[in-house]
Amino acid sequence: METKRAKTKSHPAPRRENEREGTAVPFCLAVLRAAGTAVLFGVLISAALCAGCMLTPDPGAYPGFAGPGVMLLSALVCGMTAAHLTGSGGLASGGAAGAIFSALLWGLSLCLPGTSGKELVSSLLLTFCCIALSALGGYIMTHRKPKKRKLHRS
Repeated sequence: METKRAKTKSHPAPRRENEREGTAVPFCLAVLRAAGTAVLFGVLISAALCAGCMLTPDPGAYPGFAGPGVMLLSALVCGMTAAHLTGSGGLASGGAAGAIFSALLWGLSLCLPGTSGKELVSSLLLTFCCIALSALGGYIMTHRKPKKRKLHRS
């Protein structure tokens, strides 16, 4: 005699909203990764600029200009990375990642000795520009045209 087994249905795992794009990462995780990437990028670029400044006759002349430039470039990279990781919503993910990146830098500047409150207006302006550039980087990353690949004929 044959025994009949009860058939069990296997239910697939529920999909998240942003997993349809393939490699998309959840929003919060993408924003935190992007802020970490921007900090790492800023540290590496700052180290390279410091090494370059040491080769000049007056090494102390350039860090005042290079610091904000590195921060803004890192903010742009932060927004682009956040938009790339989320797959969509470039302005939102870029702006959120830029806000976290700015908060990290703001907290770090408060912990360092020798910082004063005299540069509060310029610091707030730099923070606003950092968030705006990060959102712009996210927008650029999501609104670029796909690459057209040429067909090679043999």
